Amino acid sequence: MNKKILDVLKGYSKLSLEEKAILKKHIQRLDNTGIDGKKIIIKALSESVGPLDSNACSCCGR
Repeated sequence: MNKKILDVLKGYSKLSLEEKAILKKHIQRLDNTGIDGKKIIIKALSESVGPLDSNACSCCGR
């Protein structure tokens, strides 16, 4: 398993059951979206989501 997968699994393990259910819905939506839709979603996430503290995010480096 590579570092990206381990980082995601570590974060996933810290979620509540409700948060996991919400995440699964978003992952399904992303998986079922065409390539153009994925680009739009990924761009929006990159612009609007980042770490809430001064530390860099281990997933995206922001």
